[in-house]
Amino acid sequence: RRRNGFQHCYVVELKDGHVFDTKKVDAERQAMHRFIERNAQNLQYGMSSHFCAFNQHDKEAIRSGFKNRINLQEAMTGREFCELLEIDYDEIVERRKADGPANVAYFLEELVKIEPVRNKLMLAE
Repeated sequence: RRRNGFQHCYVVELKDGHVFDTKKVDAERQAMHRFIERNAQNLQYGMSSHFCAFNQHDKEAIRSGFKNRINLQEAMTGREFCELLEIDYDEIVERRKADGPANVAYFLEELVKIEPVRNKLMLAE
């Protein structure tokens, strides 16, 4: 991103949810910071790491969902992510809502193709 003659590289891990187990959080944060360490010397501008929980509006909740293993500056909301990219957050949310029923139908159709799942469902009838 370039603003007012200043360049900055945002390294963002984009997530739908915001609650993860501790092992996963530690591994993802470590991988993110290793990536930055390996690449920072090749860039002539600042870098920062962020974990975006697209559907969460509260940065404190994001940090808590990441088991407080990230700092508040690393927590990013979906709206902040969209502002960074200069795209319309509300439009994306509305499109995702519109796609929801078709996504559920597709998921269920694929799920019943799995024999053990289909057998369980038939037992439930």
